[in-house]
Amino acid sequence: MPEQYCYIETEFEGDASEAMHEYRNLVKLANGGFGLEQKEWNRVLDVYLADGSMSVEDGEQMSKEQAWLIKEVDKSANRLKYRNVPKDKVHHSLT
Repeated sequence: MPEQYCYIETEFEGDASEAMHEYRNLVKLANGGFGLEQKEWNRVLDVYLADGSMSVEDGEQMSKEQAWLIKEVDKSANRLKYRNVPKDKVHHSLT
């Protein structure tokens, strides 16, 4: 996969540490957004793994990476659920 590049220009007033903070924020935006803060992400993931529930608001605030992980967890749960179904209950042409 080729590397992606982007050019962003911004203006602000501040010192070097503020410049680094601004730079990191812009890089996060270019890479798909901020997503949920770590503490909130941990809470959402824990609840999702425990009972499969998640609010619409939490889903909308996730970064691409966080949403990808939830999707992978869903796929894995579905595979595990599928494997525990007796063959006479599976309805497809491969049984």
